[in-house]
Amino acid sequence: MLTHAVRTLERSTVLDELADRVTHAAETLVPQGALRDALHGKQLGHALHPLLVVAPIGLNLGATVLDLTGDEQDRTAARRLVGAALVSTLPTVASGLSDFAGLGRRDRQPQRVAVAHAGANAVASVCFLGSWLARRREHHRTGTFLSMLGLTGVAVGGYLGGHLSYNLGVGVTRGEGARVASM
Repeated sequence: MLTHAVRTLERSTVLDELADRVTHAAETLVPQGALRDALHGKQLGHALHPLLVVAPIGLNLGATVLDLTGDEQDRTAARRLVGAALVSTLPTVASGLSDFAGLGRRDRQPQRVAVAHAGANAVASVCFLGSWLARRREHHRTGTFLSMLGLTGVAVGGYLGGHLSYNLGVGVTRGEGARVASM
């Protein structure tokens, strides 16, 4: 079922205009050169983005564990974890934008999936921001609910990100077929 939905997404032209806009923005914000190389992970010998996603995901999961298993004393820690996740999202987005800029403009399939991946994660980030703001106002249940919604967005975004790498080969640098320039 999920595979069918993603294959449909790959063929749909609905996101092409948005993909063109994101490509233009990515190429403008992260032009070719040292910054793009660093954000892509050239110095590591593999893509940086998959490494960076661990921080916001882990921090948000930690907050959710505290929400579900902790008590009132754990609320401050949960709020701080969500806040730290939001801060760690910034370099993660920058590295993803760098990867998007490296996709080029010819092959539409990965662009369409990447736009949906970014969109799901953007919605998740808005939910986490709302969660953090609600928690600051002592609306813990609302904050917990928004975090759970955010984790749903992260799951969708993660599935699409995995599809980009494992099915479409984005970021995989194993010779001529790689969709992102070899490091």
